[in-house]
Parts: sequence; C-alpha cells; structure tokens
Amino acid sequence: MPSSYRLPLPSLSEYSIILHTSKLGFYPVGLSDSEFIYELRKSQGDYLNRSTDYSLVHQNEHILRILANSNGQNYWTIRLPNGEKVGCVRVYGATGNKVSWGSWIILQGTAFTVALRSAIIVYQYILRCGFSSAYFSVSDGNLSVQRFHLAMGAKEVGRRNTETDYEIGAELIEAFLRKHRRFLQEEFTEVRL
Repeated sequence: MPSSYRLPLPSLSEYSIILHTSKLGFYPVGLSDSEFIYELRKSQGDYLNRSTDYSLVHQNEHILRILANSNGQNYWTIRLPNGEKVGCVRVYGATGNKVSWGSWIILQGTAFTVALRSAIIVYQYILRCGFSSAYFSVSDGNLSVQRFHLAMGAKEVGRRNTETDYEIGAELIEAFLRKHRRFLQEEFTEVRL
C-alpha cells in the first residue's frame, strides 16, 4: 500500500467497531457508559476536570455530542475479558497522514499492563488505518502520561495554556510495538456492528 494512501477512520454514525484481543476489548462508548466515564474522570484529579461545574449531566451531554457528530472518530471503553470496564480511549482528528488519540484514562489500581496493552491496540489500529504519525495533547499535571509518551520517543511540538502537544512517527510507533510485543502477542480483531 503506498504510504500516501490512507484508509478513512470509521465513523460511528455509519457503524460501530469493537477491537478485541484475548487480553482486552475496546467497545464503542454509548450513553450507558456515561456514569462510568464520569467517575473515571473524577478519580483522575484536577488536570482532567478543570471545570467546577463538571457533572454527570455534562458527561451525558458530551457523549451525546460525540455520538451525534462522530465523523472520523472512535470512542471506546476499555474492558477486560470478563467485561469489566477499566478505562476509555478515543481516536479522532485525522488530518492528512496524522491522527490524534486521547481521552485515555485507565482506572486507578488497574495493572500497568492494561495501560500498555491499550496503547499497543491504539497504535496497531492507527497503523492499520494507514496513518504515518499520531499527535496528542497531555495536561501539564498528568506526569505519568507525559513520561509514558516521552519514553516512547514522542516529541514536544507545542504548548497551549496548560497542555503540551506531542507527535510520534510510524518508525517510533513500530519500534514501540516490537519492544512490547510480549505484552500483547496478537493483533486485534475488528468487529463491525
């Protein structure tokens, strides 16, 4: 496949996608996930919840806006094989050969391997869709996520208010996948609903 060719990101308005491995599953976010995501965000501290009026009602409205205007993005809950929800993540903002990912939150107390495996699945998905790099923003107070991305080789490309923007290219993504293949020795299976 030529490097300039890119498959479009699936749109939730056309169909929903489940990404599944034997260790983790990514399931499309629905309104029924609102309370879980609300509690997940609340547990993560001020760098995710700067608004003093953040509430379950606001979370419901946010999910409804995403579902109503989901062109080119996927928003998933991350689940263990037993169905337990342990996080969420979103892939969105395709521009040229780049795509963004974020809203990546893992439930506190969950094994680090869940975070690592979820990042592996995200990067497998990004490359499978034909993107050559990923970009994302991290709140300045979110030091563990900043360290994770910097350890992968992400480069700081800008700053906005209280966030730092990063980008990582396909070569570093592929190196990350090779280095950590023992944590997820399989590619995900994609199921369109």
